[in-house]
Amino acid sequence: MLLNLALGCYLVRLERGVLRHVQSFGSLPILAGPFMLCGSFFFEQHNPELERPVGQLAIFLALGGVLLQAVAALGARPRSGAT
Repeated sequence: MLLNLALGCYLVRLERGVLRHVQSFGSLPILAGPFMLCGSFFFEQHNPELERPVGQLAIFLALGGVLLQAVAALGARPRSGAT
């Protein structure tokens, strides 16, 4: 949930290009994460081995979404020293 809040505070939609699609595609797993973690909390709670495949998938999707957001943000920055 804090990840969604932090993303919402900094996010500036890119106007066009491939990076806009990368940014949008990166937002989807971040938005799905809290719902998957909530489902994991209720449906995977009585697992004695503490294996939580849905929770683990949600965490890895959040990581992938953050990396895609970082690629889009870094790719959209103006190049310093370019003339």
